[in-house]
Amino acid sequence: MYAKEELSRKIRVLMQQGKQLVETKRKQSEETSRLCMALRWCAKSQTNRDQHQFEINCMIAEREFQRLDKISAFSQKVEPCLYALKLVAGLIMFVISVILIVHTFCYVALKVDGKEVEPFLNFALELIEEGPVGFMATVILVLIGLYFLLAACRGNVKLGLRFFFVSFYPIVPKETFNNAFMANCLVMNLWMSALV
Repeated sequence: MYAKEELSRKIRVLMQQGKQLVETKRKQSEETSRLCMALRWCAKSQTNRDQHQFEINCMIAEREFQRLDKISAFSQKVEPCLYALKLVAGLIMFVISVILIVHTFCYVALKVDGKEVEPFLNFALELIEEGPVGFMATVILVLIGLYFLLAACRGNVKLGLRFFFVSFYPIVPKETFNNAFMANCLVMNLWMSALV
């Protein structure tokens, strides 16, 4: 109940901020001819910063509402097997990540006299390839590549792109603009070439 009241209070504040923002923009459009160019630019820049902060706060409030909605409907929508499966998948992905970090450190970062210190994963894959189930080395290599692909894609979808002055919003179901999809696709093409 406390979270609902807190969210309600935040939304009332956001509505007031939105009205003030609209009023500020209206005043700026009326006063553009009276102000010098530098003052107009400063005022517009401040308004754009305020609007960006307002949009971020709206997204946060919307996510909070969705979280509260899920909590309230928990008893009707709960899937205990799904959470157990997510736990197991998370543990497996954690182990894979640690193995890949150790491999990168041992094989790529550490070099003595121009040679690798420990081939680690390469050596393991070569041993599997020379054994009776040699095809499993290829399967493991493909699975590692697929893991990299899914991890990078998930990070891109979850976080979106944030570079200095350019910001594309994260991909949100039923709320993503086409330009955000295109920018995310271009970035995915960049890291896909690195992965290949």
